[in-house]
Amino acid sequence: MPRNFGDMSEGSGGSFPPAGKHICRCIKATAWTSPKKKTPAAKLILATRDGVHQFEDAVFATPKALWRLVLVARRLCGMPPDATVPDDNAEAAKVLARYIVDNAVGKDALVTIEERDETYIVTEGPDQGQKKTVKRRKVGGSGYETPPEAVQETAGEPVSPDTDAGEDIPF
Repeated sequence: MPRNFGDMSEGSGGSFPPAGKHICRCIKATAWTSPKKKTPAAKLILATRDGVHQFEDAVFATPKALWRLVLVARRLCGMPPDATVPDDNAEAAKVLARYIVDNAVGKDALVTIEERDETYIVTEGPDQGQKKTVKRRKVGGSGYETPPEAVQETAGEPVSPDTDAGEDIPF
């Protein structure tokens, strides 16, 4: 039975804009767990100002990714400099991820998209065993900046480790 083209998915990653800097707005932020390693993250869905491109960025809630959580909380969410987080890096990562999920929607940022070549060996199908190279785009590690004309709102009270994260949220 034929399908309607309009009902077909474009994939979960959406459509990344070309490499470079783009003013984007966060249109959705959710708590997410990676399917492979079960790592908790704040998953952001961003859209370019012109509405042509929509894409995802996962900000992982781990001590190793603490620097990126701080960057996104400050530059996208407008986290106030006097906010407090726990001394333990694992707990701080969870608090920052929760803050991002709760405060990112509707905020603008200047987002840097990086493009790189990824080479792999095909493991299935008619091209099995052949080397393929594809271009991959992603948000750069330090890829968030506060846009000059954006008016960023900041939360009025500091973040505390006993923020209610809810039952179904991994952090």
